[in-house]
Amino acid sequence: AQKITSELRRQPARASDVLRVQGQALVAIKDSGFTQAEDQYPDIVVDHATSTMTVTYQVAAGPLTRLGVITVSGAELTPEDWVVRTAAVRAGDVATGDRLRKISERFRLTGAYQAVDLALTPVAPVDVTTGTANVTLGLQERSKRIWSAGAQWSTTDGLGVDASTSYFHRFSQADTLTLEGRLGTLESSIGANLRLPSFRGPGRDLFVEARAGQESTDAFTRLLARIGANYALPRGRKDMLTYGLGLDITRTRT
Repeated sequence: AQKITSELRRQPARASDVLRVQGQALVAIKDSGFTQAEDQYPDIVVDHATSTMTVTYQVAAGPLTRLGVITVSGAELTPEDWVVRTAAVRAGDVATGDRLRKISERFRLTGAYQAVDLALTPVAPVDVTTGTANVTLGLQERSKRIWSAGAQWSTTDGLGVDASTSYFHRFSQADTLTLEGRLGTLESSIGANLRLPSFRGPGRDLFVEARAGQESTDAFTRLLARIGANYALPRGRKDMLTYGLGLDITRTRT
């Protein structure tokens, strides 16, 4: 058992505060890799002479959990081998909370899934200090296509109508292809963009876009065209390194 002692100094001895800190202690231990940790009844000592209460929280940490094999469910539009590569679960890694959250976020941030559920299934530990848990990754894929449209009107810009459609899993990689257009009094445009998540490596995203449009006012008429691409790579725990290349062409007639 691992003991954590915490004193809520200069605060009223409320039961809600005691339970809150107890929950925080349990979460902290689980996040460090002891996924089977369980909290025990706290040891509470009240000193009426000094009007103080000391609480000792006890948590049965259990064995340190290491990752085993991964099982995928719900992946119908994306190949299971791509999902496994993107999850990047390495057998023997410690099942820390940060590592498990990164696996889930890698799929949530694609926008191609309605729900992502990650669960651990403990395997009988070899000894009392180390255990293994297999990973079950459940995915709920979005429909292959969605539509959106909107309109706006103002006294300065006039009338504008926007419409777009997004295709998911066209390349079987949780990708998103979006086609969009705008027809307005002053501005009209068409465009397309493609996002390929985990392109040539987990967490590496490729974004490609192309756009053309026209802007017309009483003073000038402008034609615009753009094509570009960005490639983002993870660097460290929170940083991203992005490479970009683009070409913009503009022609203006006054």
